[in-house]
Amino acid sequence: MTISKLAAPTLDHPGLVSVDGRTYPVESARITARAEGGIAFSRLTQVFANPYEQALEVVYTMPLPADGAVIGYTIRMGEKVIRGIVEPREKAEAAF
Repeated sequence: MTISKLAAPTLDHPGLVSVDGRTYPVESARITARAEGGIAFSRLTQVFANPYEQALEVVYTMPLPADGAVIGYTIRMGEKVIRGIVEPREKAEAAF
């Protein structure tokens, strides 16, 4: 299987961009955080709308500080739930 490398789309406002450039507008966003033991844990919840008739393939990017890390994610689309963990690129590409 070939893994295609896509250029990250850019927006000047919050949103999700399909690989063909169409956008899903953000309906809401919420962040919760806690700090303990010198580490801050935060959870970002975003809800997007799909104004199109069909499902679109998207690229989701999230800027992080140099010392930031993502340890997992959950995506809900209607009844479908996708859960993932973040692994080193080489291991993730091999699993894909």
